[in-house]
Amino acid sequence: MLRDDFDRSLAHVQPGAANGPVLPCIYEGNVDELLHSEGLAAIVDQVVSWLENAALNKLINPQQGWEPVRRDNLKDFVIADTQHLRGLVSRREEYFFFPFEYTKITSTDSRKEFWIHGEIGTEQTKLNREINDLFSYWKPGKYILFGKSLALVVTPGKLPSGKLIVADQYRPETVTNFTELSERAQEYGCFNSLQAGFQALTNRLKGFQTLKNDEILLVIVFCVRRPYPLIGDSSTIELVPYTLNIHALKLLPQEGSAPVFPTGHLHSITPKLLHALSGEASLSDNRDLVLIGCGSLGSKIGIHLARSGKAPKNAIDKSYLSPHNAARHALIPDSINNRLVWLESKAKALSSAIAGLGQATTPFTEDITKAVSDTKLLRKLIPHKTWGIINATAALPVREALVSVGTNHLKARIIEVALFANGHVGTLTVEGPERNPNSVDLIAHFYETVRQNTHLRDLIFTEDSPMQQRSIGHGCSSTTMAISDARISLFAAAMAEGIAKMRTDNLSDSTGKILLGELADEGMGLRWRSITVPPVKIISTEGKSSWTVRLSEHAHQQILEECARYPSVETGGILMGRVSESQHAFLVTNILPAPPDSHRSISEFNLGNKGVKIQIEKYVKSCNYTLYSLGTWHSHLGDSRPSQTDFQTATTLADGRVTPSVMLIRSPTEYRALLATKE
Repeated sequence: MLRDDFDRSLAHVQPGAANGPVLPCIYEGNVDELLHSEGLAAIVDQVVSWLENAALNKLINPQQGWEPVRRDNLKDFVIADTQHLRGLVSRREEYFFFPFEYTKITSTDSRKEFWIHGEIGTEQTKLNREINDLFSYWKPGKYILFGKSLALVVTPGKLPSGKLIVADQYRPETVTNFTELSERAQEYGCFNSLQAGFQALTNRLKGFQTLKNDEILLVIVFCVRRPYPLIGDSSTIELVPYTLNIHALKLLPQEGSAPVFPTGHLHSITPKLLHALSGEASLSDNRDLVLIGCGSLGSKIGIHLARSGKAPKNAIDKSYLSPHNAARHALIPDSINNRLVWLESKAKALSSAIAGLGQATTPFTEDITKAVSDTKLLRKLIPHKTWGIINATAALPVREALVSVGTNHLKARIIEVALFANGHVGTLTVEGPERNPNSVDLIAHFYETVRQNTHLRDLIFTEDSPMQQRSIGHGCSSTTMAISDARISLFAAAMAEGIAKMRTDNLSDSTGKILLGELADEGMGLRWRSITVPPVKIISTEGKSSWTVRLSEHAHQQILEECARYPSVETGGILMGRVSESQHAFLVTNILPAPPDSHRSISEFNLGNKGVKIQIEKYVKSCNYTLYSLGTWHSHLGDSRPSQTDFQTATTLADGRVTPSVMLIRSPTEYRALLATKE
């Protein structure tokens, strides 16, 4: 501390008692932290530097920025949208009224009777409204009061010469009454707007008796134009707020000695504030996300995105919260109202929480599996310009429904997140350009990847399903996975980070992707690896059939290698993968070689039987039947249409199977496919 008579008009001085010692702000940070990290000598160095700059009148450094009026030790605070209020400043001196909701707490401090915490709204208030709409309060207890009032925001104008008024002299906070407030308004170039605002309020309250002699709290905010941007900011406009009490019958005492209290300003919760504190930049263009599934995993990802100022535009979930969801949901039941709130729509509850973070997410309770067949409704749920869709439902019908919609009606790529093996493994899949590969292709590729990895296979493809019926009440149960909230949060945080990075950097313009995460470090961390998935080859079946073959790049290369081994004869093998009924598609992920008794010739390939059943059974058991036999493939030495023998073979293939089957033909330049149907 410096002596009592030290110059208090200097910058970087903390506000304090007028008859007490002066406390300089010597360090941009916590002085206690500086002491413990670098020792007493570091504090002495900072004091010396401060005194030298004070002597040279260099405490305000234009390169560092303008020092705002210090309000560090105040206990009265108003929350306001800084960007919105700064936007009111023009070349004209003006005043504006905004709604102000506050809490008034009786103080035990002898220097002040009460403390104020409140928030200024963003919609301007017209004074011609009913008085009770402008001013009201209620007392839930002896020491607390909730009120609704007004904030008067005043802005500076210009000099007679036309030059903008700039307050370029630093003034410490010394205002204690309305006379001093008016003098400060003169310095800031806001005096006329302050007087005009009070006159308008006086006219409105004239003759008003309802509140009798009760005091009305009023907030005044000066928008002060500085010569250069504030420290840590890009704007030259500083917000300087005050609070005071007025009376309905006499708006202000004639002598102007009405007490005025300097008040601290806090930024309201806005995307810009959340961006800054998250260390993330604003998105360069419109990259709206739609979240489908607001359960345990989806709600956490949605909240993570919202806390960084980039909330989903829409949230879709047909389900409602139930008390058992409290074990793992991102939202926390209120101890007072949980009996009512914790039974509402998941989408609406999540949307309400996001609104508290200063953003708007529109909730929908429609069933997405039905909405895909209603073009108008689908466009409402997923607008045309949507950048991406997060599917966090872990529901096969939802995945199938989404991929069944063509790119002409659903252009946005789907980002699907899921957990497996009681939360030991998590995946984030991203569709490729033009939604190729799509989510169903990617999950099939994931199954093939797991099948070939002994560790993952033992975790995921177990005979005991992790999805079990859990009691949530007498006679009620829920099919779910037993997993802790902490573990879901571990994966959700990483997935939200991945989605945020993709949203900033944009998605791949050539491939799809699978991000596969596993628990590591004794369950306290995650190991992630990225798997690039090229687009699949889409082959239509012959005739009027709507079925297609979606051939993975891996399977395609296997076919090419087999054809290269037998360049002078026809060859073939067995197609493995899975069927997507909603797409009418065969998803080919792998090729099994032809058995040893197969016959190859220039004009024909006959698939043998020796060991086929054992080979297929071994394969399907290795992935717990998530992948299975789809049919056969063989090559032609020339580019020709399927032969009569091919059609007969396809019919024979169909006779021996219950599920749809396909025959794929590889010629030197193209593929053809036959749907195996019974005659």
